[in-house]
Amino acid sequence: MIVLESETLILRRVPGGTVATVELRALFAGSISDRLAITVSSDSVRVISIDDVGLPTTLSATAGSVLSAPAARVSFDDGSVFPRGTFSPAVISNLVTFSSSDDEVLSIDSETGVLTLLKNSVSVVDVQVTAVGNPLVVATASTACNLQPGRGDMDLGSSAGSALGVVQLGDEISVPVRVNIGPSGLLRSVRLAVQFPEDRLTPLRVDAGADLPSSGTWLFSTFSDPVTTVSMGAITTTDSSIHCTELDTGGQCTVELFVLRFRVTDSAGASRDAIPLQGIVRYLFDSKNETIGVRSSISIAADVSLGIVGGGRRRRQDAAREFAIDNRSSRARRDVCLQKTPNGSCSTCIGQRPTADANSDCEFDLRDATFLLDFVSRLSDNPLFSLGFPSSQLTSMDMDGNGVINMHDVEYAGNVEFGLYPLVQSVTVVPTSTGNACTFTIAIRLASKDDVGATAARTRVFVDVAGGSEFRETLGETQFLSGKFVQPTSNGQLWEAVANTSAPGLFQVNVRTNATDSALGVSVVIATLDELGHGSAVRTTRLLGGSPQSPFQRSEWTAVLEVSPNVRVSLDVDVYNSRVTATNTLSFDTCKANVGVCGISAPCVNGGACSNTETSRGFTCACPSAFTGETCAVANPCAPAPCRNGGTCQITGTNYKCTCAAGWSGSTCSARMSCGTCPEPLMWGGAMKLVCLLGTSDLIARHSRRLPVYRVDDPPSLLFLTETTPLPQHPPQTK
Repeated sequence: MIVLESETLILRRVPGGTVATVELRALFAGSISDRLAITVSSDSVRVISIDDVGLPTTLSATAGSVLSAPAARVSFDDGSVFPRGTFSPAVISNLVTFSSSDDEVLSIDSETGVLTLLKNSVSVVDVQVTAVGNPLVVATASTACNLQPGRGDMDLGSSAGSALGVVQLGDEISVPVRVNIGPSGLLRSVRLAVQFPEDRLTPLRVDAGADLPSSGTWLFSTFSDPVTTVSMGAITTTDSSIHCTELDTGGQCTVELFVLRFRVTDSAGASRDAIPLQGIVRYLFDSKNETIGVRSSISIAADVSLGIVGGGRRRRQDAAREFAIDNRSSRARRDVCLQKTPNGSCSTCIGQRPTADANSDCEFDLRDATFLLDFVSRLSDNPLFSLGFPSSQLTSMDMDGNGVINMHDVEYAGNVEFGLYPLVQSVTVVPTSTGNACTFTIAIRLASKDDVGATAARTRVFVDVAGGSEFRETLGETQFLSGKFVQPTSNGQLWEAVANTSAPGLFQVNVRTNATDSALGVSVVIATLDELGHGSAVRTTRLLGGSPQSPFQRSEWTAVLEVSPNVRVSLDVDVYNSRVTATNTLSFDTCKANVGVCGISAPCVNGGACSNTETSRGFTCACPSAFTGETCAVANPCAPAPCRNGGTCQITGTNYKCTCAAGWSGSTCSARMSCGTCPEPLMWGGAMKLVCLLGTSDLIARHSRRLPVYRVDDPPSLLFLTETTPLPQHPPQTK
């Protein structure tokens, strides 16, 4: 029996069927072809050659995509040929088998040849077609496997061929970063990350990609924070939203947003494995601030590797990665808003509302920056536009704290999101007074976007102190108790604050100064350091002063700040207003005259009472019983009364000595003295104070006419004399 496969148009003899001749006709558009006679026999045929195996040079699809089997031209020993394009492995699976050189990247069904794309390949993958029963008849085709991103995913490297290819040690490479923004084709804010082995690649910079608008766009990036990660992001104005002009065949839009620049280190070839890179999508927000794809997800398409000339073609397995995947990316996002208002903002947050929640959605991210962009644009068109917002939200919008909401706040918000700048929660001035030991204090409180106190080891805080001419003249006499002098300015001095170790996020300068002014000003400059302890101009704020609107009270000045070892940042300050204005009318010298040494330095410790005196020290301390010394700093060894049984305690340096009463001995007079049996004549030679009495009760001993008589009670004990005299050579008589 002969069967015609309707889909493949191939004749097959059903097993057990007889040899036969069949006639075929074709019907098309009402026309019938001539008869075609075909004889089907039971004779077996063998494949004698496989030629022209057809595979695309690049297999490009999303992960898990199932692709058609490769085409091939197959010749048989009876002279028949299946031309390329008519060969169907699904029908003649008993003639050839299929295999892949890397099943982890490209798997293939050995019988049907159907392909499944799984991963990106470092280099090409070979697909082999082998004749059944004749393994010497083989044909091979090669293809590069290059995953394309699904909606909301990112991709690294080229979209054709191998994603990254092969490089040499010391090469500088460019890695395009693309994102699938879905069929809407609109994107307003994005944050991505790429992880890499820091010992094999050195990040150089992040450039704008081909599809990132050249105007109306803010680009943010950080290196080495943490050390194995490059973070990048962008925001755009409404008019400059990222979009594409056409969709791909799958109805998706993929755009190139960034280009990463790396240098391959000279030690990168120590391992023969390819160099892995892993993309992470933090978030993508469209023109309506809705999430595209899944937030905080490890990218599938952006799991790529870079080959090294002379190195291995395979990448390391996930269990042996050269860096740890950032676990934060896989955490499920929780709701943060408990109750929304009709305009979409959040009236009640789950937990505490972030300080910098500009758009009032109970969280801080780049959407706050795009909200500020729109707000500033509307405000420029209508100066009364801000009247529709509560004062608390307007305060959150003022990211740099100068009292005016403008484009500087947009930039500041983006830098806070990427950890380049901290939020300045407060700047406080405590003037000199008799109640604070005559010190002048400036305190700055800083926090991250999550309102966590800024880390002392990664934050430098510089303080601009400005005042009038008399104020500037006397600043030179300032004594720093905490913090330090940096340089003079045209308005006063630049100081550096230090972290208060007992209060995270608090930085202070504490001084004694004779400089007074009824309207002194304070502004700040903040520099952050990456995980390696490196600062930069990008991580250093401008002078965070007061209102940027005239009239201006302070003149311009310049400075060079050493933000980290061997890293100096130039600071050019134009005319400005101070961030905080305060009054300091009491000089240190005047304050000291009023409170004396006791009020300045409080020298008496451990509860000692201080009294100002005319002595050289200028004070005396009345110490509690447990302490002694000039400042009550030494623990009193005679407290609390270590000498027992009537003993007298004497201080000897930091120790004590007990003088024991009659009948007691030991370091604390706790041992009772007793003679026992007193041998003769040993107890009576020389000058002694003690007389040993033998016998029982009512014994009276008289030692000389000049000595009194002592009564000794039973049991026998020691008799202590009041005078030291030579004793007789024989025991005294008793009666």
